[in-house]
Amino acid sequence: MKTKFWLILLLAAFMLGALANPQSDGTAALLRIENEFMKAAAEHGSKGYLSYYAEDAVEVPNGTALLQEKPEIAKTMGFLDSPG
Repeated sequence: MKTKFWLILLLAAFMLGALANPQSDGTAALLRIENEFMKAAAEHGSKGYLSYYAEDAVEVPNGTALLQEKPEIAKTMGFLDSPG
């Protein structure tokens, strides 16, 4: 009975720790980078957006062919250069 109590207590402590820190360092970093990415797009349009892409990037659009390499992807990003 004593072992069961300590096991429950340990499990509760673990769960409280997990709830107290819902975002891991990796999640926080990803959210920060995504924010920088969107800020670059807002301030510099497609050039800012594409500055986060590797030269050999690949996009997988829904229902269409793959877009391979940065210049091909850039052809589809003109909407980021339009105001509003």
